[in-house]
Amino acid sequence: MKSIQMLFTVCTTLCVFASCQKNDLTPVETTQTGAFNLAKLAPADFIDESNFVDGVTNPYFPLNIGDTLWYQLYIIEDGDSVFEDSYVTVTTDTKIIEGINCTVIRDYVTVDGIVAEDTYDWYAQDIYGNVWYLGEDTKKYFEDGTFSTDGSFEHGVDGAVGGLFMLADPDAHIGHQYQQENYAGFAEDRAKIVGVNETITIGLGTFTNCVKTAETSPLAPGILGYKYYAPGIGQVYSFTAIGEIEAQELVETNF
Repeated sequence: MKSIQMLFTVCTTLCVFASCQKNDLTPVETTQTGAFNLAKLAPADFIDESNFVDGVTNPYFPLNIGDTLWYQLYIIEDGDSVFEDSYVTVTTDTKIIEGINCTVIRDYVTVDGIVAEDTYDWYAQDIYGNVWYLGEDTKKYFEDGTFSTDGSFEHGVDGAVGGLFMLADPDAHIGHQYQQENYAGFAEDRAKIVGVNETITIGLGTFTNCVKTAETSPLAPGILGYKYYAPGIGQVYSFTAIGEIEAQELVETNF
C-alpha cells in the first residue's frame, strides 16, 4: 500500500507542476549522436548488422539476462482509479532481425492478478553505445478472451523501421528529438532529452543523475509524457503531464 500511496502523491504533484508549463510538443533541431548526425540519420540505412554489437550495456538502459523490474501503474479512466502491475524481464532469448542479435524483453501486465497484456520487445546496441528499438510482439487481452496485436511491428517488415531508444551520451543532446519507432499508423513514438542529472523520489528511495525524456506520438496528439532513467537500473518513473492522468513507478527489482 505504501508504494501505491507514494505513486499517487508523486503523480499528483508532478502533474500539477507540469500543467503549469508550456505545452511544447514542437520538435527541435537535432544534431550529433555517437558518430552520426541525428538530423541526417536514415535509420533504415544505419540499421545494419555491421553497426551493432551483442548485448545492451548502456548505463541508462542496461539489459542483464535474468533481471526483472516490477512496476505499478496508476491510471484514472472515466473517473475511476485503475492499478496495474507490470513485470519486465530480460530473457535468455535472442531475436535476429536483419542479422542483428536483439535482446528480448518480456513485459506482461496484470490487473487483479489477471494478465491484461503480454509483450516481447527487441532491443540492440550499436557500436557507439546507443540503444535501438527494433520492434515488439504485443497482445492486449479483453474480458471475452480475445486479444489485439495493435502496436506490434518488426523493423524491415511491411515498411516498419526501428528507432533510437536511449542515446549513448544524453548529456550532449539535451533538447534533441529522435524517433523511437516508425510503423505508419501503428507505432510512431518520439522522444526528446529534456534533462540529465535529474533527481526523482519514489517509494524505493531517491534516484540521482537520472536522464529525463519527454515523449509524444502523432498517433496521440496533445499527449505529453515524461520518463526518468536511473544509471545502472533503467526506467524508474514515468508520468503523463498533458492529456490524461497516468503514472508508472518502479516498486521492486531482483538485483
